[in-house]
Amino acid sequence: MVADSIRFIRLYRDFSRAIRLLPGKKFVKDEARDDLRDAFAKPLPAMFAEQTELYNSGLKQLAFLQIKTGGTPRPTSGSRTIYSKGEKLEIKPTDKVDSSLAGEEKAKYSNWHGGNMDPESVQKHQRLLKRAGFKNNADAIGNGGVF
Repeated sequence: MVADSIRFIRLYRDFSRAIRLLPGKKFVKDEARDDLRDAFAKPLPAMFAEQTELYNSGLKQLAFLQIKTGGTPRPTSGSRTIYSKGEKLEIKPTDKVDSSLAGEEKAKYSNWHGGNMDPESVQKHQRLLKRAGFKNNADAIGNGGVF
């Protein structure tokens, strides 16, 4: 019985969402919402077959409404968040992003490679390892350096 009521509650929510997305005037949406409330205010029939039939007809009507409204929009609005110079910025697709927001400038070429590592990168790596809770590399090399 509880599972049936949960199914109908979900159906009610889906109908409500589809009505909210209906194109057109506000009074059309209000009228549809009133019809929905009237239809769901009636008690459920006692027979399981009648409940199933009612639920299936509701699903068909909901499918038609979703075709008419174009489905549900994505939760994201297309905006994205970037972090620049310690600030959090919300960027919308219509906004033009200034190149100064790109963050720190780096040189096109670097003298540092695998043979001679960049001291700043090494310090950053050590800071991150310390932050992650690694004290030393004894756990990596095992007892006495034997794998």
